[in-house]
Amino acid sequence: MPIAAIQPGKNCRKDFEDVPDLAASMFAFGQLAPIEVRLSDAGDSAVITDGERRWRAAKYVNEHYNLWVREGNTGVRFDTLVCYAEPAHTQAVDRIFRQIEHNDTAKPLMALERAAAYKEALSAGITIAEIAR
Repeated sequence: MPIAAIQPGKNCRKDFEDVPDLAASMFAFGQLAPIEVRLSDAGDSAVITDGERRWRAAKYVNEHYNLWVREGNTGVRFDTLVCYAEPAHTQAVDRIFRQIEHNDTAKPLMALERAAAYKEALSAGITIAEIAR
């Protein structure tokens, strides 16, 4: 999917300080894992449901590594990203829990990010018992 047609969605993660490190890896090795997207409400773009750090890193590569490539060095430029569609009929609260699970297997959420995600789930009607399960 063209990177320009992708936009960030609601994300539990708020800390993106390590994006330059991920960008260096993606520049050298390319995109190793697809991002997950859903169709925007307007239907004119894709909204990220999992993989915002990878999307930000790809944009970082495009913004910061152009001179490097022009000087004859090799690396990847990201005009597109490999994406897959989130499961049909995914509810917002399910998306929160999937983000928590995906982030815990990659770079775990910080305690405050996790707490904010649980708070949002509670306000969406999920019980503490359901969160614990």
